[in-house]
Amino acid sequence: MKKILLFVLVLFNFSLVKSENKLVAYYSFSGDLTDASGNSNNGTSHGATLTTDRCGNENGAYHFDGSSYISLPTKDFINSNYTYAMWVSFEKLKSVTSFISIGAKGGDQSIQVNPSGAGWSGGGYNSDGTLTGAIPGKYPSVNRWYHVILTRDNSSMKLYIDGQLEATASTSNKAPSYAKAPYYAVLGARGLEEIQFLTGKLDEVRIYNYALSMDEIDELYNSYTCNKLVAFYPFTGDIIDVSGNGNNGTSHGATLTTDRCGNENSAYHFDGSSYISLPTKDFINSNYTYAMWVSFDHLNSVETVISIGANGGDQSIQVNSSVAGWAGGGYNSDGTVTGAIPGKYPSVDSWYHVILTRDNSSMKLYVNGQLEATASTSNKAPSYAKAPYYAVLGARGLEEIQFLKGKLDEVRVYNYALSTDEIGELYNSYSCGTSAIDDQSVGEHLLEVFPNPADGKFFVKYDRNRLAVSKITINSAIGETISTIEDAETTQNFEIQLNGQPSGIYFVSFKTLDGAIFTKRVLLK
Repeated sequence: MKKILLFVLVLFNFSLVKSENKLVAYYSFSGDLTDASGNSNNGTSHGATLTTDRCGNENGAYHFDGSSYISLPTKDFINSNYTYAMWVSFEKLKSVTSFISIGAKGGDQSIQVNPSGAGWSGGGYNSDGTLTGAIPGKYPSVNRWYHVILTRDNSSMKLYIDGQLEATASTSNKAPSYAKAPYYAVLGARGLEEIQFLTGKLDEVRIYNYALSMDEIDELYNSYTCNKLVAFYPFTGDIIDVSGNGNNGTSHGATLTTDRCGNENSAYHFDGSSYISLPTKDFINSNYTYAMWVSFDHLNSVETVISIGANGGDQSIQVNSSVAGWAGGGYNSDGTVTGAIPGKYPSVDSWYHVILTRDNSSMKLYVNGQLEATASTSNKAPSYAKAPYYAVLGARGLEEIQFLKGKLDEVRVYNYALSTDEIGELYNSYSCGTSAIDDQSVGEHLLEVFPNPADGKFFVKYDRNRLAVSKITINSAIGETISTIEDAETTQNFEIQLNGQPSGIYFVSFKTLDGAIFTKRVLLK
């Protein structure tokens, strides 16, 4: 009998080792607890409720109130190797908080936070009753989203936070312990004892039956992007990123000049040896849009307008005056190059609005709001080569070649490909009949927008005796009209509601009775 039992155990262990490496459960929380992996490990809520996710999408995550949890089937979760991955946000941290635990009492694998002790902690019991913990000695903040991954194999346990390896512990070839069946799998609490409850949110929960590699973790983390404007440089006197993401630029010889509307100190001039460098933390994306106004002083060689990446692998917009003309292009993950090249050439001393977009199906180049060229990306990811990356305006990377001699203005970088409609709205939003007003440049009480940054709503106040406003329009950063107030001359105080709108830059335009237009920028948190 003992020999038969031993044989069965050997077969069981062999099947664990030889099982196919795969995603065994994936909960996107897009309105429910369905397992999108195809393995039917659907969850059940015990008081947890749908809420907004980290991108502001309604019913896109689950909220836990400190006494609620989600239970999951365990048939695919009792594995010798594993990866637990998820987004988590804490509302408060006053005691030990568990946000995933799998196993049974006295033997589970879990991720926790102990705010008064070890901080972040990924850990689990071993088959000999000991514990292994990957504990980086770092602590989360409340009301902030973190991407957390715990991996375990026969050599080590690793904890990653926001794509970075924070702690490693040896498992010494010990198998994980899940104690004795019946097992549990719980989100938002520590097992069926219903302790160590989470007060906060979870989203995008994934469970694998193997330990993801560092490359796989990097790819997974970078795949999560909220479609947004990640940088916007209006060049109104400086290189400040007014998107709110802090990607402020640095000039290396580029100087302020007049823009296409004749406004002084509202664009940057590049003399053929100067450039502007930008931070890259938000620019290494699988999808993107680069948009800007450009004017060329001369066209005698290849001139680069924007380039992002590293030597041997970047994404860029250029003009080759002797061969291809306009060219938007970039390297692919397999070393090939994709280029959207319309075979058209710009003229000197003329302003052009240029947009390059890329997603997993195509790359598109737009000039003055018109689609000029499309090229297939064949589901290939863009290549940015190897870090350290660069992001440069007016030259081709840190090699400092293919310099621009001309002007740039209104540079925008998005982490997704704008649609044709969005591009049309953006291009049509530009008018030289608009004057920008900074808060510091207007007279006291002439025109006020407050608070700024705003949280859901803001107020508009102006002096009717000095500024006869007839119409107020609120536009998004891509030119979409969010709200319009007609007959604005009847009052001089307004409350503007932007609840439900994504965070970012919004433009409040004031049209006066004599046809003048003034615009103020508002940052919505």
